[in-house]
Amino acid sequence: MPESIESNPRRPTIGRAFLPLWIALSWAIAVLAREYHVRHAPLARLQLSVSIEGTKTDQFSVEVDGKPHDRFEPLPIGSDTIRIVSPGTEEYRVTRFVGYAPVDLGNVALSRSRGALEAHVLPTPDSFQLSGPLGIWTNGTGFFADVPVGKYDLASRFGALTESAVVEVYRNQTNRVDVAARIGALELSSEPPGGEFDLISDRFRESGSFPAQYGRLPAGEYQLIAKKPGYERKIGVVVRKNETNRVVVKFVYGTARISTEPAGARVYWSGTLRGVTPLTLTSVVPGTHEFVAKLDGYDDADITITIEGDATATRSITLVNTRYRNSMASARVYLDREQFADAVRSLEEAIAAIPGDAVATGLLTTARHRVAVDRITALATRGNLDEALVVANSALADAPGDPAILALQSKISAEKAQLDKQRAGERFRQLVDGAKAEGARQNFEKALSLIAEAKRINPGSDEISPLESSFRERQSTALAEQKKREAVAALQAEAQKAFANSLRNEPNAGVFALQSWKTTKSNAETLAAFQTVGKESLFLKMRELSVSSPALFTAKMGPLIDGPGGSYFHVGAVTYAEGDTVIFFKHFVYTLNGPQTDASQLQFFLEPFRKKLSAALGGDLK
Repeated sequence: MPESIESNPRRPTIGRAFLPLWIALSWAIAVLAREYHVRHAPLARLQLSVSIEGTKTDQFSVEVDGKPHDRFEPLPIGSDTIRIVSPGTEEYRVTRFVGYAPVDLGNVALSRSRGALEAHVLPTPDSFQLSGPLGIWTNGTGFFADVPVGKYDLASRFGALTESAVVEVYRNQTNRVDVAARIGALELSSEPPGGEFDLISDRFRESGSFPAQYGRLPAGEYQLIAKKPGYERKIGVVVRKNETNRVVVKFVYGTARISTEPAGARVYWSGTLRGVTPLTLTSVVPGTHEFVAKLDGYDDADITITIEGDATATRSITLVNTRYRNSMASARVYLDREQFADAVRSLEEAIAAIPGDAVATGLLTTARHRVAVDRITALATRGNLDEALVVANSALADAPGDPAILALQSKISAEKAQLDKQRAGERFRQLVDGAKAEGARQNFEKALSLIAEAKRINPGSDEISPLESSFRERQSTALAEQKKREAVAALQAEAQKAFANSLRNEPNAGVFALQSWKTTKSNAETLAAFQTVGKESLFLKMRELSVSSPALFTAKMGPLIDGPGGSYFHVGAVTYAEGDTVIFFKHFVYTLNGPQTDASQLQFFLEPFRKKLSAALGGDLK
């Protein structure tokens, strides 16, 4: 058939002839229908009121054919399924044909959705109460049936205590709720038995006596204040939920040991004497206690001891010596006022009270140092430089390196050196002048002593050496002369002794002359000259030659005649310093008529002998 149609596409038909008419008619009908719909569709509105178990409410929503619908808008034209919903209620559903007219459902009565609640609470409460906006239900089982759905407060009551929980009832269900109530039991006892207590928390407070039991307490932390006369303990207690908590309060005591330095102090507690130190107190209630220690001569000492149960608290204190404290207080005042001498006295008294105290000793050293500085300055001001230096050296021994004392020492040393130099110059002048005066008096030993002292003062003086040499030379000369005089005197005495012996041998001889000659020849040369004269003389003959020492000899020389008459000499000679020899002699004349007294006759005999002896000595005879 498709082929025949294609072969005659232009063959006319009746349908095709009226096609435009039909199209125009259909379009006109559609336009009229649309205009009718637009005009009358707004009339298809939903009319209703809603009540929930007799109570009118606006809290509902509308669904049409499963879609949310604003109840003030027109409904779709046609068969509609209308659903009315309000929270917590059973829905209302109805199917209606909706035309171009209002749909009046009248009063839609909704019933609330319901369920059941089964509460399980540990420990088991005395009663249950379920409360919410829709009502209050109470029972002793914890099972609540036919309860409107929603959230409720479940109160579990334990006597005066209430444990609350928020629960929810679901539609057409039994909701099981398990609640662990924050409730616990508490048993209180004490060792030893007895005593009272306060049990305190932010939700509970009660007082009682041991032992005690509480079957239901809010779980949490409590403070237990256990009390006996004079004793109070504070203990933290935790009540755990759903448990029986047991607390045994032990009234424990402690020990206090108190010692003092020095020992023997009386210890008072609450005004009562408890003993003397070292002291041990037992059965002391734990806590902080105040004691007072008293000892004559010492300040009272307050002693605070915190004592714990079953423990020993030890406290040792050093008592303050009253004399020491007063002395130290005075010393500090004096030090502040710079009255250092007074401070020294107070510090010495403090050390006398407590020997070796480090603080007092240190302050005493400082005070003495300052006293020393003042004394050094005062001594130096008065010109007592030596004493000032002694005090400075002593102070430096106590405080080595002290800058103030070192500065004073240096200054005073310089002043002393200048003064010593001046005094040394004056002393040097005095010594030199004194030496000169002593030299003028021929006191050379004293003069040399003064020169030696002057030399020690000023060794480099050009004035010393010439004076010393002069004094020594003059002293030597004087000594030589003295020795000569002493030697002559001694030899004269010795010769006198020898001559005296000769006189005893010749008692009848008369002494007519005692004379001496001097020669520079030695003793030996003089002796030889005597021998020469004795040999060569026809008139004289040497006899009875005697040498008693290297320095002394005697001889008799006289005429070669025999008998009672005659003339001879007793001669002696001695050599002393510088080779000088002194010749001593006595001349005796014997005659038949007695001793010769004529001086000229004596000279007659003496002069030939002198000439002969002088010739034998080489003319060296005076």
